[in-house]
Amino acid sequence: MINFKRNLELLVGPLKDYQGDGNSQQAIRILSDGSTSTLRIKANITKSMISIPNASQITVYGLSKETRNKIMQSQASVRLYAWYDGQQKELVFRGGILNCVVNREDTDIPITLISLDGQGGFMRAPVSVSYTNGIQLKDVVKDVAGKIPGITIDDSRIDVSGQVGFSGMAYAGGAKEFLDRLGGQYGFSWSINNGVFEAVSDKRGFNVETLLGAGVLIKASPILSGPAQQQIGTDIQALYVPGVSPAQFVRLQSSINTELNGRYKVHTMNLSLDTKSDSWTMSIQSYKQG
Repeated sequence: MINFKRNLELLVGPLKDYQGDGNSQQAIRILSDGSTSTLRIKANITKSMISIPNASQITVYGLSKETRNKIMQSQASVRLYAWYDGQQKELVFRGGILNCVVNREDTDIPITLISLDGQGGFMRAPVSVSYTNGIQLKDVVKDVAGKIPGITIDDSRIDVSGQVGFSGMAYAGGAKEFLDRLGGQYGFSWSINNGVFEAVSDKRGFNVETLLGAGVLIKASPILSGPAQQQIGTDIQALYVPGVSPAQFVRLQSSINTELNGRYKVHTMNLSLDTKSDSWTMSIQSYKQG
């Protein structure tokens, strides 16, 4: 059973996002557990398995003017952790600040940090590469992704297959554009998720499955397509559950719409987290597997 007492922890800096996380002891740290002795943190996070950068808007209420001024620096690294009491905290977003918005008309003078995952690295990742016949696609993808500053390469998060054709390949330009071209040619999706590069075949997904059923499921509705309006997936709303991520799987177990029950691959998801309101949910757009 989930302990529903919730927590958010925000770390800002000390480095730019493309420089890595740096020493956490030197970061600005804001912890909120919903109590009157801590500040309110509200976060809206959108993640996808395609190459559109994951995005977040994180708002903190009641900061001092000095602290607000310290964090208003473009591309400073941002890390947001969420967890329930009695559980390990989970990194739900990592990225770099694009913009800061301060609402001086509100008595708490909230500051909103608008951030993207991996964007600072992509701006600094021109590549000039060539590959000969027979090189494995996974090695090509790892090589290109490894040239993006501040991005972690985890071999287990790259699940693509194929090899370079007879004529080989060469490219000069942005890393993102080259990865998009490879994905279209070889049939895979890629993304940066919390600073980690991920790539997965369109016909597969990472073998992690989370059950969404009684106690966490709020509602589910079908995604329909085609003249016959055939179900191809499901929109799911649930309480925030740690561990759910794009390109992984969820198993829907609804006692109301039993015809929707089954295994789905997460395509896009949104987290709405607020330590001092009822908002502590996730919405998932997912597609059937098998």
